[in-house]
Amino acid sequence: MIFIVSPSPTIQRTMFFSSFKTGKVNRAISVFTHASGKGLNVARTLKALRKESTVLTHAGGSFKNIFLNLAKNEGLSLNIVPSSAEVRICTTIVEDGRTTELVEEAEKVSFDTEKKLIKKGLAILKKSELLIISGKPAKGYSENVYKDLFKAAKNKNIPVIVDTRGPYLEPLLKEGGFLLKINKDEFIETFFPENNKVSETIIAEKITELYKHNKIISVITDGKNDVMFFSPDIGIKRLSPPLVTSINTTGCGDAFTAALSSALQNRKDMETVCNFAVSIASRAASSMIPGGLP
Repeated sequence: MIFIVSPSPTIQRTMFFSSFKTGKVNRAISVFTHASGKGLNVARTLKALRKESTVLTHAGGSFKNIFLNLAKNEGLSLNIVPSSAEVRICTTIVEDGRTTELVEEAEKVSFDTEKKLIKKGLAILKKSELLIISGKPAKGYSENVYKDLFKAAKNKNIPVIVDTRGPYLEPLLKEGGFLLKINKDEFIETFFPENNKVSETIIAEKITELYKHNKIISVITDGKNDVMFFSPDIGIKRLSPPLVTSINTTGCGDAFTAALSSALQNRKDMETVCNFAVSIASRAASSMIPGGLP
């Protein structure tokens, strides 16, 4: 089983418009509502790939049951830590293949939520084959929220994929020995916080350094642009995503993460793994559902 830790639950409303004008009344052609957040999007893709997974998150407030029922209706497995924090609602506006995200910040969790999340996570880890750390946690979680689960997975020789950034990534960098999936902007924000214009050469040097000193294999996505990754066998390599007609690009990065984990579970080499992830993420762009595969 693939275990996904993603402590920022979301109800995602996806609204499609033939045209959208700010400051005007806009009537949607169609509207879809799904349980979401990065971890749920990963799980949705994994289900389409016939891989068993479960998501650990918190949930509370008046939208909790709606969130749980949406996940249940899709057959997505959840492990929930009770919380007083309301499940947020985010909205995607899709117009002529362009997506605009309206993001509600996650409500702050109480001080004891993190302890409960870690305790439940350690129990789930005992029956897991791979751990995915997915996303920026809600307010109230510490910068070390992922550290105990990460270290427990490493001690059990469970492979770990990390898709987070900044202060939540930094404690894991010191431990090393994992696959880092991160988009280009987040990579620059994390490793070059005072310089938002970093050359491809500098990024490639940093990727190589991360493997040399910390045994971290990095995969950097950049939307429709090339994916850059490091392989211990061949060094730095780039892959170009295929040209597709995009419908909804929300969750494509999460579909990429899901495909990485699926291919790694099947013990494929890094080039094969990344080629598969690129193809799955491109398929996800043609879906109306975040992380869905048409």
